[in-house]
Amino acid sequence: MTIVFLDSNIYRQLGQRFLENQDFKRLKDFLDSTYNDFGVLNVVQKEILDFYKKDIYNKLLRDYTNLKSQIEKNPLIQIEKLQDVEKEIDEGYKLAEKQFDVHKLRIGAESYSSDELLEFLLLNKRVNGRKDNTRDFLIAKDLIDFANGNKESQIILISDDDFFTTHKHVQEIIEKKKIENLHFFKSISDFLKEFGPKFDFVNDELVLKSIKIDLIRDELLKDIKCFPGYVSGFYSDKEYEDIPEIENLEIKDLEIHDYYVTKNISPDTYTIQISLAVPIVATYEQETKIEELEKFRKNPVYKYRDNYPESFDNQNRIVFDHKVLFLFEGVVNTKSETIENINFIDFFPDHFIWQEEMKKIKEQRKSIPTSQLCVDGNEHIFDENMGFYHISKFGPGLSWHYRCKKCGMIYDTGDFFD
Repeated sequence: MTIVFLDSNIYRQLGQRFLENQDFKRLKDFLDSTYNDFGVLNVVQKEILDFYKKDIYNKLLRDYTNLKSQIEKNPLIQIEKLQDVEKEIDEGYKLAEKQFDVHKLRIGAESYSSDELLEFLLLNKRVNGRKDNTRDFLIAKDLIDFANGNKESQIILISDDDFFTTHKHVQEIIEKKKIENLHFFKSISDFLKEFGPKFDFVNDELVLKSIKIDLIRDELLKDIKCFPGYVSGFYSDKEYEDIPEIENLEIKDLEIHDYYVTKNISPDTYTIQISLAVPIVATYEQETKIEELEKFRKNPVYKYRDNYPESFDNQNRIVFDHKVLFLFEGVVNTKSETIENINFIDFFPDHFIWQEEMKKIKEQRKSIPTSQLCVDGNEHIFDENMGFYHISKFGPGLSWHYRCKKCGMIYDTGDFFD
């Protein structure tokens, strides 16, 4: 039997309604159809629910309460009473909690040996003094113990954290206990490609051949006015009718992003999940509200608020020129060795844009900046031995921070908590 566990970072990628995510559903269908199991680690479940409660639901409640108070105090706004939302937010949290009932198995000790923890903490401080990996160690320890007690099963952890495959102490424990049935994968897709059914005829050439350009064009044109909002802040809040019509749509050569095959519960039937990188150039008609556009351009606060590329040509036509992630689902016919019944699932205009943006942020954050001057006119001296997690300015959640020894300024490294 194969038993699969997901790390916290995978649940975050799947989103709050992770039961409805296509990757999650495919993983569950695969495990059900092959009579394997789906487990959850107590450490992970508690961490995710804590994240939901404190970083999402409590924050929403605070923001709503503050806004409600400001509106009710405004003497020019005539409103009797705004609804309280504590009950609704609490119900949302309960729904998030209930989703974990899908897992058939829960593992994780309620207590850990103080000697084991101390040994790890001391070693980790020498190996990686910048990051507290205690939570990762608890997960690794639970999985190692579980794998050791279930040697007839294959134990899987899906996590994009390198800790589990690179940390010296964890590798030494695995080797010492001769654990051979514990495996790590970076993504659900990687796992399904490894454990799912394999057919020699299912290759890049067949996958690309099975997707018709006309299907992609039709789906793009159904929601073509969404793209300007990803290019310029000028269009981010515009109504549909205020966005210019499409003038020209060019679809360049399709690129494989990923694909994997899963066996269905019904016998001898197989489904293929396909994701493509579709490079498009969408040029829209000339913007007619020139005065409004010029006013926007003179206000850099709005222009650069979300790092929009602001891609206008010399005729004031907005241009979207980027790859778009497309998801498809099809049927693998093993008799004719073809992919049939291709269905469009969804497309995501900002998937690759966001990936490039995160790559830039990581590159910019490889070293602590020394160009900024401290209060005494000299460079900051950041205490790299006393880092801490704090709410990040680069996105939702916590990231690693340093404090200047002289002025106390906090520097956000952008290294997010997993």
